[in-house]
Amino acid sequence: MDRLSINLPKLQLIDFDGNPKNWFSFWSMFQKIDEDPKIEDDVKFAYLMQTTKVDQLDTYLRCLENLGVTKEKYACMLYPLVEASIPEQILIAWERERNSISRNSTANTHDLDLLIQFLRSEVFGIFETGSNSTLLWGLVDESTTTLHMFSDASGKAFAACVFLRIECDNKVKIKLVQAKSRVAPLKKDPITKTKNEMSIPKLELLAAVIGTRLVQSVKTSLNIHSIQTFYWTDSKVVLCWIKNSGTWKTFVRNRIKEIHSSSSKEDWYYVPSQMNAADIASRGCNAQTLFSLCWWEGPIWLKNRSSWPDTKDSDFKDALELATEERKPTVTTNLSLNDSDSNFFEWTKRVSKFSSIVRTLAYVKRFLSNAKSVANRQKDSLLKGNLSEKELSKSELEILLFIQKETFGKNRRLIPPNFVVYLDSDGLLRVETKLFSTDTGDYFRRPILLPDKHELVLRLIEETHRIHNHAGLGPE
Repeated sequence: MDRLSINLPKLQLIDFDGNPKNWFSFWSMFQKIDEDPKIEDDVKFAYLMQTTKVDQLDTYLRCLENLGVTKEKYACMLYPLVEASIPEQILIAWERERNSISRNSTANTHDLDLLIQFLRSEVFGIFETGSNSTLLWGLVDESTTTLHMFSDASGKAFAACVFLRIECDNKVKIKLVQAKSRVAPLKKDPITKTKNEMSIPKLELLAAVIGTRLVQSVKTSLNIHSIQTFYWTDSKVVLCWIKNSGTWKTFVRNRIKEIHSSSSKEDWYYVPSQMNAADIASRGCNAQTLFSLCWWEGPIWLKNRSSWPDTKDSDFKDALELATEERKPTVTTNLSLNDSDSNFFEWTKRVSKFSSIVRTLAYVKRFLSNAKSVANRQKDSLLKGNLSEKELSKSELEILLFIQKETFGKNRRLIPPNFVVYLDSDGLLRVETKLFSTDTGDYFRRPILLPDKHELVLRLIEETHRIHNHAGLGPE
């Protein structure tokens, strides 16, 4: 029987106030329909439900008609309500699917129909993927089994997955063991306080970190600590950070330290992006697409060792340049004055006093020493306060060494032939005199050899002459 062809009576309902005396009069309105044997029970129930809500439905329809919404446009009104009730993760997947459909299809299909079709495929996809999450742990033999970790990152997320490659009866079986993905964090600018997206190489490094953690978790769970492990990443910059020793900046250094603590740098390999099994986890997809891909059994090329990617060291030149950008700047405090350092003392021409030159150089050496201490986080060794006698002595020694090397280093003939010259423990040229039998110290008996025409020596003489109130000079 066609249920829609039944001509049901129009009911005029009265309000029931709950008084038992009025119950029979209220029930008698439904008696004709209830006692009709030709109408099925579910039709009776549906009709009664519709009747009790008819006034409210009429009100809604009149409102829609006033807004100019026809029956063909009801889907436009319902679509936002349906979309708003979808969980956020499913909604993100739907937005990605809708963008893909709009690019690849020219059919004029309403969004509500596409959404329902997408949700239906998601439900069936989840049921189908559930049957693929089994693994035969009894086949794990460390002599014929290897562990493979893949890591990848996109602008929105980073992920890692671990596969077991099992060789059994001349066959190779690959099974997904564990996978994890994370939303890409935002980097806060210390000046503007705004949050910006983190660079792709750093996200790739985070993916490598969670990959090593997954490997340790799998090894502990399966008790296979000595199994051979391969770590795959499609970031050449990350491989440069891992394989090359260097003083990296704090963010990179801390994560490389964690990676080295649980893996060997010789176990890390490069895999092209199109061959990376973790690509789907970092970029995301719907359940139906996940089921259709080789996500559960790993990449096909992993079964045959001859198909594994092989990258030469020459291919990492460009990546090495990017990797060095995260290298920590090195502070050098060894101020060695040689023939090429003459330009360093150009500023001394603007300083009249020799003692001021010594003090200025001492402050420069102190600054370099403190900069190195800060860079190495050795704040306890910072030099503060007034210059010490030791600092001034070292600064004066550097200047005297420079004077001797600039003058006598280029031409040893400038040293008088009747002078007996030797090098002391500080590297200074000293002259043996005939005063070795006196009680004076070595500074007087073996004076430092200095040229008489050098600018710095002339300033030293002039300042010493003033300090001693012009003593020691005869008439010109």
